[in-house]
Amino acid sequence: MPSDPRSASGFCESVGYTPTLFDGTFSPWQTGTPSSIPASSSSMYPWLPASIGNIDVPMSLLPTYTNTATIITLPVPTFTSVPSSVTQGYDGWFDTADAGGGIMTIAGCAYLNEYSATFAVTPTAPCPAPTAPTVPTLTATTIQVTATPTSSTGAGATTSTALATTTATS
Repeated sequence: MPSDPRSASGFCESVGYTPTLFDGTFSPWQTGTPSSIPASSSSMYPWLPASIGNIDVPMSLLPTYTNTATIITLPVPTFTSVPSSVTQGYDGWFDTADAGGGIMTIAGCAYLNEYSATFAVTPTAPCPAPTAPTVPTLTATTIQVTATPTSSTGAGATTSTALATTTATS
């Protein structure tokens, strides 16, 4: 292996290997859409799993996370051979349309110790606590539409509009 990889350019071809260059298009199995996972496997191994073996607490007490953290970006590289204006305005995040937050813990919830995979404080209730669903308040509304009776005759046809009253309750 050469210490400078640029000097290896063309070596594979010189020993009879013809590389397949990436054309920029991923196959469906590489992106998961449409899913290449058989339906039988998806039903056998659902996500989220109904249970996990060898855990210290019931599934309902496992910690949850939120996606409200600041996105972590890599610093923009600096180059000694080009002016700084070349990278000015870049922040290390390529996809500006991807504005979802980063993953973080929820304040007040107990989490596993990342080095020993045990809880410092064993959870005794779901965190965050489930909230009761909100029940919409229904308000009765009456709508009354009244039209003045009219009648018209033209080209051999007679039309008439009668009184109309509509009551609706929501």
